[in-house]
Amino acid sequence: HLGRDEPLREPDPPLVLLDAVGEARDDEPDGRHALRPGRVPREALSRIEVVQGGGSSLYGTDALGGVVNLITRDTRQTALSFETSYGNQQTPNFSLFTGGSLFQWAGQLSAEVFHTDGYVLVDKDQRGLIDTKAGSEHQTLDLTIERLLADTGRIFLRGSLFDEDRENGTPLQTNNTYIRQVILGADLHS
Repeated sequence: HLGRDEPLREPDPPLVLLDAVGEARDDEPDGRHALRPGRVPREALSRIEVVQGGGSSLYGTDALGGVVNLITRDTRQTALSFETSYGNQQTPNFSLFTGGSLFQWAGQLSAEVFHTDGYVLVDKDQRGLIDTKAGSEHQTLDLTIERLLADTGRIFLRGSLFDEDRENGTPLQTNNTYIRQVILGADLHS
């Protein structure tokens, strides 16, 4: 039962993980969390695991809205994969993954480029001079190098760059995001 002065609460967003570690989502200016499309190149993904509902017993209180776990390809797997497409509104898209190993070393490189001119969000009969297309573009580059530790695990270094430019249907409002990230970590098991 909600009292008269109690506002309705929006549902919690899901916790988004990258390889079951850390949050892959980004804080928005309004305090919400969202995973930016293209932040992880599509060709670098092996699978996506989704846990609906509360997952707080395993992932903590940030998982009340569920969990989305983005699992990337195994670094030791030798592969070359790319996808390209072109859609309406001048929308080219390209995603690339390559990886392999040599002795106790492994590495992978993935990238994605996307652009769309977009479309005008306002109906023709309501448009003014200020209404323009809502276009978007982003570029992503990820590089991972790891050293395998026999049967006990690995030490890895992952670096990523993400650049996004969005036009929101008016020249008075644009969003530009540039994210640089470096992760040094280890997976150890007995």
